[in-house]
Amino acid sequence: MSAGPPPPEDPLRGMREAYEQVFQGWSKAMERVVAGDEFAAASGELLKRYVEMHESLRTASIGAAESLHLPTADDLARLAELVINVERKIDEVSDEAHAIAARLAAIETTLATLARRLERPTGPAKPPPAKRDAARRRGTSAAGG
Repeated sequence: MSAGPPPPEDPLRGMREAYEQVFQGWSKAMERVVAGDEFAAASGELLKRYVEMHESLRTASIGAAESLHLPTADDLARLAELVINVERKIDEVSDEAHAIAARLAAIETTLATLARRLERPTGPAKPPPAKRDAARRRGTSAAGG
């Protein structure tokens, strides 16, 4: 390998080291603050106030919506549930209608088959059994008279 000039020193190295030192210092300070009881009490109080404010705004917005005769989120949720139930019932009726149509088609096919069989001649017409027996007794054929 060639022995060339050494690589130049990183010009931002000093800034990075300073940043890391400051960051480590602030991190330790924040860890101490967050781990303290005062911070926990203050956070709890802040969350409590937030929940109270949220509830009062919710109550006020529901009251305003009712006074203007506008639907609330609960009204829309109930309506959506009703629409879903109607859709489900429509699907059930549709399925039943398809089943009835299939059964009707099968009945129509059977009736058409029976009608074709009745229309088709099966050979010379035979007289009813009572006339045949009477003709045999007399010794004449039923067709000849």
